[in-house]
Amino acid sequence: MEMKMLGLEISNLKDGYCISTVTLSVLNTPGAYLIAVLPGIMVISYEPLLTSVEKIMRAVTRLGYKIKKIVQ
Repeated sequence: MEMKMLGLEISNLKDGYCISTVTLSVLNTPGAYLIAVLPGIMVISYEPLLTSVEKIMRAVTRLGYKIKKIVQ
């Protein structure tokens, strides 16, 4: 099982409510695992056989948050 890392800079990810909402959405994506979350930044490990960067990003953007930067 090969794991990859993904870093996302997310606009307006500031308070506890926003962080928990986005965290739950990402964790509900099969194959995505949260490594760290700070205001504005999320680091995720994922299994490419189970999910994709696009699916993880959709879990964030469907809630109305914008991804400012992606680091792979």
